[in-house]
Amino acid sequence: EPNDDRKVYLYFNAWWGTPTMTWPPPDYIEPITLSMHLGPTLYPKFRQTDPADPNATLAPFLRQHEPIGARDTKTLQFLHDSNVTALFSACLTMTLSLPPVQRNGSASHDARGGA
Repeated sequence: EPNDDRKVYLYFNAWWGTPTMTWPPPDYIEPITLSMHLGPTLYPKFRQTDPADPNATLAPFLRQHEPIGARDTKTLQFLHDSNVTALFSACLTMTLSLPPVQRNGSASHDARGGA
């Protein structure tokens, strides 16, 4: 946690919806909402409006940081149905290239060892 007014910029490219999820994130985190998956366990919580429930801040938080990059079409549809501006960004790891892997003396890009 910064000990001044600085923000920490953080990619929110993750699977959101585990029971131990902390929401909302601390104020000093400025999210880059790219490649987000919202698990179905979040769907009912997403629509809650009880201010005492920390999950009730999910929709307003995401709307504050629109557009949201959805990593899958189900999340994209859910966000659209919930009036959150979103786009399909796919999984951020899809932008990474595989390094060559040495297999039996030859370089290969296939993790299974094929050419």
